Amino acid sequence: MSGDRTYITYLRNEATPGLLLWGDAGDVPPRLRSSFARGKWLRSVPLLVPDDAGGLARASVEGWWIRADHGVEELASIPLTDLRRFSHAARIWILAAKWAVFTIDHQQFVPAFRAAPDGVGWRATWRVAPVQSDDRTRLASLATAMPGVARCWPVDDAGSVLTPAAALQEFLDAAVDGLMRSDSAATMPLPGAGPDWSVRLAERLGGPEWRFTAKGPHEAHLADTLNHWVAPALSLGAAGRPMVGFRLSEPDSPSGYWELSYHLFGGGGSDRVAASELANPPKEVRDRVLRMVAPQDTLLEALGRCARVFEPITRSLSARLPAQVKVDANEAWEFLTHASLQLERAGYMVEVPAALSRVGHRRVRARMRVGVESHEEPSAGTGTGLLQGIVNYRWEACLGDDTLTAQEFLALAKAAAPLVMHRGEWIAVDPADVARLQALLGEGEGTLDVAEALRLALSGEIPLSEGGGVNAEVVGDGVVAQALRALREGIEVEPRDLPPPKSLDAVLRPYQQRGYAWLASVTSIGFGACLADDMGLGKTVQLLALLAAISEDAGKRKRPRYLVVCPTSVIGNWRREINRFAPGIGAVIHHGPTRAQDFKELESRVVGNTPDRAAIIITSYALARRDCDLFQSYEFDCLVLDEAQNIKNPEAAQSQAVRLLRAKRRVALTGTPVENRLTELWSILDFLNPGLIGGRTAFKKTFAVPIERFGDENAAELLRKVTGPFILRRLKTDPNIAPELPEKFESTRYCPLTREQAALYQATVDKAFADIADLEVGMKRRGRILAMITAVKQICNHPAHFLRDGGLGARRSGKLTRFLQLIDEVYASDGHALVFTQYREMGDILQAVLTNELDEPIPFLHGGLTRQARERMVQDFQSPTGPMAMVVSLRAGGTGLNLTRANHVFHYDRWWNPAVEDQATDRAFRIGQTRDVTVHRMVSQGTMEEQIHQILEDKRNLAGLVVDAGETWLSELDDDTLRSLMTLGQDAVLEEGW
Repeated sequence: MSGDRTYITYLRNEATPGLLLWGDAGDVPPRLRSSFARGKWLRSVPLLVPDDAGGLARASVEGWWIRADHGVEELASIPLTDLRRFSHAARIWILAAKWAVFTIDHQQFVPAFRAAPDGVGWRATWRVAPVQSDDRTRLASLATAMPGVARCWPVDDAGSVLTPAAALQEFLDAAVDGLMRSDSAATMPLPGAGPDWSVRLAERLGGPEWRFTAKGPHEAHLADTLNHWVAPALSLGAAGRPMVGFRLSEPDSPSGYWELSYHLFGGGGSDRVAASELANPPKEVRDRVLRMVAPQDTLLEALGRCARVFEPITRSLSARLPAQVKVDANEAWEFLTHASLQLERAGYMVEVPAALSRVGHRRVRARMRVGVESHEEPSAGTGTGLLQGIVNYRWEACLGDDTLTAQEFLALAKAAAPLVMHRGEWIAVDPADVARLQALLGEGEGTLDVAEALRLALSGEIPLSEGGGVNAEVVGDGVVAQALRALREGIEVEPRDLPPPKSLDAVLRPYQQRGYAWLASVTSIGFGACLADDMGLGKTVQLLALLAAISEDAGKRKRPRYLVVCPTSVIGNWRREINRFAPGIGAVIHHGPTRAQDFKELESRVVGNTPDRAAIIITSYALARRDCDLFQSYEFDCLVLDEAQNIKNPEAAQSQAVRLLRAKRRVALTGTPVENRLTELWSILDFLNPGLIGGRTAFKKTFAVPIERFGDENAAELLRKVTGPFILRRLKTDPNIAPELPEKFESTRYCPLTREQAALYQATVDKAFADIADLEVGMKRRGRILAMITAVKQICNHPAHFLRDGGLGARRSGKLTRFLQLIDEVYASDGHALVFTQYREMGDILQAVLTNELDEPIPFLHGGLTRQARERMVQDFQSPTGPMAMVVSLRAGGTGLNLTRANHVFHYDRWWNPAVEDQATDRAFRIGQTRDVTVHRMVSQGTMEEQIHQILEDKRNLAGLVVDAGETWLSELDDDTLRSLMTLGQDAVLEEGW
């Protein structure tokens, strides 16, 4: 791939560890170029680079070099979702930068001494110390995946060839040391310079001065002592000496001894050798032993240190080559609860019986049972009412899945040892757990609101300590268990059990049928649901299927009322979709200065427009806030938020307003990947199911910070448990979805005009018709009509296109506003777009706006470019690291180009010739395209654009003319027909704020 022509390589520059960005200058992604801009430019550096055969190749390169700590500051902020845009070598060091930040956040570093370059004193430094075995394994995997080109050396420094693990260790050490010396409240040196070595060491670790000099004979061996102490925590486990580990095994009988055996691990932890096998290794482990450096010395040194942590190890040191030590139950408990944790933190591998670990199932622990007895049992089908009410909870003692009787718990609590045999198995009876459980049982029963009870039952646990280190299991009972069961059945509902409503005028694809069935099931039991399908999968028709089904169930007894809140730019589109797919439901737009001012007037309009029918009221987010009191007069049968990311800020007035509205069902629609924006996810889910996922502060502490900052997998799994039942997101690339899809989606995106556009449009049309009235049929009349059409199209594009006043703000153009909303969805789903316009001036505007919005240079391919420049632009766009979008002039790029990297095609303005537009679309939809292509045709509603679009869609002729010659045929129309096409419709202007 051409994206692999840009590399990030580890390189010492003048003995300072850092990263070098080099390769094809034209292929450097803008994000990397800006990250390395603070570094220095190195010219014609002769390097030795490892090749695929294991040797070294000479290369002379030039590029930007940045020191390790600055590289971390720049690269760590690159989102994980963007990694595939970069080369393999670049990805390795971006991940390493993120690991350096993780190391500091989790305090996985220790002080150490290195020899000073001039031999005088010592260099006080911070070094990375990954203490968890999982962390060591991940780092070893990162080193193993490092390509040769990701590390290199100057030709005159060939003696310092580094293994991948050593290069990674050196980079992380240098980065953390540099970051810890930065001027911040956390890293400023301590004041004073007392004689104590610890004070002097703290100063040398916290500021720019690193030299440490021993004072007196009592400090002569200080450096060796400190380095010896931290040695186990420093190795990444991929090279050099093996790691040492311990395994605790349980006896078969109550009177037997526990065994703590010793082990060595090489190859990053994958090669295990028991200490008992070192003296005479069996054939199957002989090669592993031979690959280890000084295994016996490593083991003996480690056991000597570890005996200070777990004293029973001392009993085994009299053996020539210690292999294990026998311990009693109390000593085994000491190892389980204290020594094992200290040894792990020091960098040793530790294995204990999983069932007896802190999270094991053979431990006596507390369990919370919620929903035991409801004081206000909520009824299904009452919307957020299901989350209202009070339920009881009680505490109980359990062992695994079994509930202990009071007598059994009392007997275990009185046991003399923390490890006892019970029903033929060893179980852990932690005195601290027992004391905590006795206190909980003494409290008796308590009460919770239903939302909190459901959240706890969904997560399956509740913290018992302030720091969250001790958790208790939570299980549902009574009404909570019923709700969970109903929710599970709703999620697992078979589409055939819920056929589409008869009044729906659409044939649902199988995945759409599943989406409708899921919406119906989840909302029917009182929960809110978020349909977050990828753009183009038909969220609207799935939602309308739900509303049609509700209407059919209501029959003639009731006329349901639904409210759809959406961006102003899609209000008109909602009305069209309702009329198209659900003609049995009326559509009433609440917008503009003449909208209803109170409930009575609005309901009168609804009834007048949709007598004896269900009705969908469509309004904007701005009016949901402004007319909140009016809407609060309703209890809607369903409240729908389209583009629900508009309430991502829960403090915003419109977010608070929609929360006040009453509805039996709540649905949120969004095409953005909400799982990547957790605070936005909280706001949407709290609207759907108030209180169910807890408060915002607690949510950030429990989920957002651990997941987004540290990639905490446990927090992510817990979040999936709590939120998964209420979110349905399918992608076009999903294996179960792709076979059902066409290769090309085509959609019309209707956009309103702003008031400025409407005024310009009307003035231009009026002036043109005044001129035309004085002209006879002929060239002058045709020319004036075509000039009017061109002006109107420019106005629909953007006022700046027509006025040439340089004001490029998106709020001036309804079409540009809607276009940028769609581009945001494309960007969020990692898509790529071609944007066609027939005007050079509009191309310049789109290029400028997109460059600003996407924060990367966006190319514009047009007729003014040389052939070489066009070819280079196409090549750059097609590369994996190319720009997210490209603007293309319809004349210059409508034919002959291969732009298959794009999976979205926008026709920003229309040529009105289907063949020309199809040719342009085929720049992306052609042989070599591996993804489905979505075509967006941007049309200004209530204008000439919509009128002509409808003519083309209906494949009709107007006045006997064949519509295949662009817009020239319009100049042949008579005045009345032309005026009917050019007249502004009533829905042309739907400006936000009305």
